[in-house]
Amino acid sequence: MLDKDHDGIISINDFKNDIIKSLIKSKLWLYEHKIYARNCEFKVVSSKESKLFLEKYHLQGSTVDKWRYGLYYNNELVSVMTFGKSRFFENYTEIIRYCCKNDYLIIGGASKLFSNFRKINNINNIISYADADISSGKLYEVLGMKEIGITENWKWLYRGIRYNRLNKIRHENKDLIKCYSAGTLKYKL
Repeated sequence: MLDKDHDGIISINDFKNDIIKSLIKSKLWLYEHKIYARNCEFKVVSSKESKLFLEKYHLQGSTVDKWRYGLYYNNELVSVMTFGKSRFFENYTEIIRYCCKNDYLIIGGASKLFSNFRKINNINNIISYADADISSGKLYEVLGMKEIGITENWKWLYRGIRYNRLNKIRHENKDLIKCYSAGTLKYKL
C-alpha cells in the first residue's frame, strides 16, 4: 500500500523497491534473463505502452517525450528508449529515458535502439544525463557520446519525504533540509 503524507506526496521508497532491488542486482551482474539485442525486434512504442513500461521499470518513471522505441523479445517489450527536444541545449535532441525490464540484461540493446533512432530520424546532435548516484555513465560512452560535465543535484527533505529541487515547496516552507546527491553527468554526441 502506498503511504501519502498530508500533502499527498508519495515517497519514492514506498513504491520503487522492485526497481531498486533490480538496480542493485544489475551492479552485481546478477541478471535472471540475458538476451542479445540481435534476437529482439526494434519497433516504435505507443505513448501509452511506453508510459506504463517506464512507470513500472524506470526509477524516475515516465515523462514527456516525442519519440519512443522499444525492443521486443518473443513479442514482449523488454527495453525502451525515449527521446525529445533538449530542455537546456538549443537544436539538440535528448535521450530522456532508457531502461529494461527488471532483472533483464539486453546485450547491445541501448546501441540498437540508439543507432536505429539516429538512422530513422537523421539526428546527430544528442545530449543526455546520467544520475551519478546510480550510474557511471559508461552506457553513453558505449553509444559514442562524450562526458561534458557534471551538474550539482539535490532534493528537498521535509518530514522524511523527498521533493524535487524545483518543487514549489521550497518557497512555502523554511524547515526544508537540502540533501545533496553525487550530481548529474552530462553527455553529448
